[in-house]
Amino acid sequence: MVTAAARAKYPKPICYSPLLKYVFIHIPKCAGSSIHRALGVLHAQRSLPVGKPKYHKHAKAATVREVLGPAWNECFKFAFIRNPWDLMVSSYHWWLTYAEIFPALHKDVARIREMGSFSVFNRSEFGGSMLNEHHGRDLTEWISDGNEIIVDFVGRYENLDEDWSKVC
Repeated sequence: MVTAAARAKYPKPICYSPLLKYVFIHIPKCAGSSIHRALGVLHAQRSLPVGKPKYHKHAKAATVREVLGPAWNECFKFAFIRNPWDLMVSSYHWWLTYAEIFPALHKDVARIREMGSFSVFNRSEFGGSMLNEHHGRDLTEWISDGNEIIVDFVGRYENLDEDWSKVC
């Protein structure tokens, strides 16, 4: 079982390659784990930590830009988004299926189970302002700084094959 302490101590790092000069902004529930695996084929390491282990793979672009400093400007920055309905269905499924492996989330899992339905979940704070356990009112929070989109390319989960070919 993965504990909250272990997850905090060994977070999955930001997906950044100084060699290939890219940064992938991993928005929860938008094919990010598959993209991480695919990027692993492109270079020897799956993801390259930037030396600050407190930054998680789901860090928002503004945070990643701050962490990388000038290297940010030298990279191709991209993310994938997903239509909101499918995103919430996937998040709900994650809460009911996977979240309970994290002891720190047990109370939230119990609250979601007590809701009894997807429609109640979707109208709750979990459906309205969170993706899995990450806070964010909408997907633009992951790819922008204020009102400015700061990534170079935003692909769509629904067009994954076509948009992935644009990234590669």
